[in-house]
Amino acid sequence: MNFIAPAGSNVAYIGLIMTGVDVTPCISYHVIYKKSKVKFSFEHDLDKKIHAEDIKIYFNHMKEIIPLNWHTKFILRPATESDKTVGVKWIESQSGAWKGTYGKRWLTRAALRWMYNLDIQRIGLGDLDKNKHFDGTCLYEGYEMSRVQFAKFGITYHEHQYQQWLNSQIEIIDKITRIAQCDSMASVHSLDDDFVQGIALGSLARKKSLPEESAWQLYIK
Repeated sequence: MNFIAPAGSNVAYIGLIMTGVDVTPCISYHVIYKKSKVKFSFEHDLDKKIHAEDIKIYFNHMKEIIPLNWHTKFILRPATESDKTVGVKWIESQSGAWKGTYGKRWLTRAALRWMYNLDIQRIGLGDLDKNKHFDGTCLYEGYEMSRVQFAKFGITYHEHQYQQWLNSQIEIIDKITRIAQCDSMASVHSLDDDFVQGIALGSLARKKSLPEESAWQLYIK
């Protein structure tokens, strides 16, 4: 079994459940993946040709999940030294690209660009058959939606499994909830994390059909 999925898509957790691995609740399930004798693999190359047996984890909406997951698990709460190194390298590269122009606001600006990049990357379903692929938003839409997605692949997903996952991701769930509630630039500014502000700004701008630079100008007014 092979998955094609963006980083931040919960691909490790989904794969572990689909291959019957008994998981201990944690924030970063890719750590369990690396330690287990798993029967699946995953790749983050979204341009890779999808073969008939490959499963794509897609996001036609709620794309905020992807950067929020990644930022939390590799920068804010790295579970291993390897994860921490990945996060440090990202901070170094992005600060080098943005800090000279945007100063203290560079992280928000970088997160905004990530949101706009999500619209041009191949993270949606496209022309693929939805019955052969996995909707990555389901875990954030409740147990029943999640149960249905796993059931497509012959997997019985129990409510207690979902609740364990939900509790393990509460920090990220809280951020997604707060972003969803942002309906004005003032509410974006009220968020206490620069990266989360950038994601919220991108989310609000998408709802208003604003170009990237227009969204930024409204943010800094």
